[in-house]
Amino acid sequence: MWSALFHVGAKYECSGKCLLDKESENVQEIYTYHIEVQGQVNEKDFNITSPLQVTVKQTDSAATSLTLHADQSGLVGLIRHLHHQGFVILSMSRT
Repeated sequence: MWSALFHVGAKYECSGKCLLDKESENVQEIYTYHIEVQGQVNEKDFNITSPLQVTVKQTDSAATSLTLHADQSGLVGLIRHLHHQGFVILSMSRT
């Protein structure tokens, strides 16, 4: 867990890998994300309205595991779409 306080005019410094260091990791690179949501998702119906196409990897009555390929801004758009559709995100990871 990390926390930081920022104020106008402050110089950002960190040791090790910084979350805001754009040179070490380009936010526009495409990655594979795995998202688990509560409930069932019908892949075909979901992809009709989704800003990104997802693949359903596993589903049961309790949860559905989704996979997608996107950059960070695409991921944010999909998270907003999931929220708008009423899904509860149980977990998320990047490979």
